[in-house]
Amino acid sequence: MLSFNAKAKCAGCVFIILLIVSSALWIGCGREQGSSDFIIGDEPTLGIFTYSLFGLDFIDKKKGWAVGKLGGVVHTEDGGQNWWAQKSGIDFHLYDVKFIDAQNGWAVGNIGSIIHTSDTGNNWEIQKSGTEEVLMGVDFIDGKRGWAVGFFATTLKTDNGGKTWVLQEKIRAVLEPKKGLFLPTLLDIAFVDENNGWAVGFPGIILHTRDGGENWDLKESGTSVVLNSVCFIDALNGWISGNGGTILHTEDGGQNWAAQDSGVESDLLKVGFTDLKNGWIVSYGSILHSNNGGQSWIAQESEAGHWFYNIAFADENNGWAVGDFGIIFHTLDAGNKWSVQTAKISSG
Repeated sequence: MLSFNAKAKCAGCVFIILLIVSSALWIGCGREQGSSDFIIGDEPTLGIFTYSLFGLDFIDKKKGWAVGKLGGVVHTEDGGQNWWAQKSGIDFHLYDVKFIDAQNGWAVGNIGSIIHTSDTGNNWEIQKSGTEEVLMGVDFIDGKRGWAVGFFATTLKTDNGGKTWVLQEKIRAVLEPKKGLFLPTLLDIAFVDENNGWAVGFPGIILHTRDGGENWDLKESGTSVVLNSVCFIDALNGWISGNGGTILHTEDGGQNWAAQDSGVESDLLKVGFTDLKNGWIVSYGSILHSNNGGQSWIAQESEAGHWFYNIAFADENNGWAVGDFGIIFHTLDAGNKWSVQTAKISSG
């Protein structure tokens, strides 16, 4: 199946770093993990989910999850005809989500938060990350091996499905030359197999590992802008999206990166490709599409006046985009037409 979430993992829901930091601080004050403002009380009620959604993943054209503000999680089993809120058990922002099948998934976010489900999200459990840094991206290649990245070069790895997470210290030494007042922040991570992975961030950070994250090489990006998202469809072909309309492309596994013309100057967040030709990128009220590997990009009509933070395609036609105030857009025709879907909250 062609899916840039299942095979070519792409996250990148960063928009304003200072806003995220401030959110992390006030959300964590005087509150316990396990409570959640968005969970409705005992009486059966039905409402509309309006929390901003940052992370998104589909395993096929029916089953998908989105995560966001204050621990919000929504799930569909019918391609988005119905979205329902799930109880995550935390009230910290969640920025990325990854499912490897219909049962097993992970989400990461503020204060080092990592949550895991083994039953489609009916129940989520908190995993101990060993860090309080904001975690922005997560990827798994199977039920055991996964990685998470975040602020101050934080990089975590698990070999047992998240029962234990280990900080990968070597990456910090690699990034020391890029250090300003603080170590660089990593915003996204993508693995295509157990060995080959990439991480991106700012300022203009591109990292590559050939041994599952034991060692990382710093690659030349040619830019110092924030790089928000990385996507690979195989071990050779990948794309990166960043601020100021930045799009980078490689055909040699990231040894060399060339700029592509996005035609815009806005900050580009999530990028994803389903094959060598078809890809999408989201930004403020905009969805860009390429049908020639990124040689040219065109804006698709979405009629949204808010930020899109993430986009996921299950195949070359079926896709979803999420963003501010719980907006969910869906297409059945590769983005030629987008329609609105709504997530609901019910405690009944």
